[in-house]
Amino acid sequence: MKRKILILSCLLISCLGCSLVNGLVGFTRAKPTLEKQPTAAVQATNSMTAPEALKPENRVSPTDTPPAAPVKAAETGPTFGQPARVYLEYLSGRIGQRVDNTIGARQAVEYIREQFTQMGYEPEEQPFSYEDEDGGKARSANVIAVKKGQSERQIIVGAHYDSAADGGSLGADDNASGVAVVMEAAERLQTLEPFYTIKFVAFGGEEVDLLGSAYYVSQMTRAEKDNTLVYINFDSLLAGNKTYIYGSGGEKGKVRNWALETAKTLSLNLQGQPKFSGGEEDDYSDHAAFRKAGIPFVYFEATDWALGDEDGWTQVDPQYGDNGEIWHTQYDNLTYLEATFPGRVNDHLSQFSTILYHILTDYRE
Repeated sequence: MKRKILILSCLLISCLGCSLVNGLVGFTRAKPTLEKQPTAAVQATNSMTAPEALKPENRVSPTDTPPAAPVKAAETGPTFGQPARVYLEYLSGRIGQRVDNTIGARQAVEYIREQFTQMGYEPEEQPFSYEDEDGGKARSANVIAVKKGQSERQIIVGAHYDSAADGGSLGADDNASGVAVVMEAAERLQTLEPFYTIKFVAFGGEEVDLLGSAYYVSQMTRAEKDNTLVYINFDSLLAGNKTYIYGSGGEKGKVRNWALETAKTLSLNLQGQPKFSGGEEDDYSDHAAFRKAGIPFVYFEATDWALGDEDGWTQVDPQYGDNGEIWHTQYDNLTYLEATFPGRVNDHLSQFSTILYHILTDYRE
């Protein structure tokens, strides 16, 4: 009996041992193949809001195995216009009025400089001064960030951050919108190596007398002016019924013409305007100093040349704003624009951000 028990015990131990071994072998062979996971960059983008995904602290290094073909940041990043929307809300909402030589304007300078720094740039503040209406000394500054490209030739992209002193304007349209689009481009380009060197500039003193851009150009050497392929200006992008591309004429209009053709291929609603001749009579924004220096320019704006005196000053139907004008009025705030023209703000930010990105990454001479 004991012998039978002993034999049965041996058999049982043997069977258990075989089962354990087979189980281990089976586990090793049957180890599931994990489904291919998205890269850390994609996970980060999917798990946070669009602007957060592009912040320096949230960016991740490329994977060890590169993709079969290079992919631009914008193709996998946030939708065009989303980062710009964040900058727009802060400038026109959190800061509000940014009249030059006031605390609001200084706060805008500090905010823009800090955002450039967080993107990974080393921004430069370019101070300048002028005489105010009372004969006192007024102070302002431009903020500059540089993205080195493969070529030494440069493209300058700019917009003014100051808002108008009249009308109680919060400057959402004129011109937090322009600065927001420029900052989105800087954010997207930081992780890329563009062909041309790009200088992003936020100008002060535009509403005074185009002072910031005039000072910037005055500090450029002749060699730097000759080395500048084009200046790209953004001013008042949200309110107007239509979105426009203006620019230099003749041989100097190559970038403008390219942008118009590219806008068509991208199904953007951007259009040209023959009444904007690009001459002295149109020197009412920061492109003026560059034009006078002989530098080609492209200028983006939203208005409606078919209204009012058909001179571009009436942006919307006269039943809205101040007889059709939003800029320099109490109506230039994001709340009014969203309630009066639903969807327009995001649509315009998307259009302008898209075309700027393609100019900076695709255009070649």
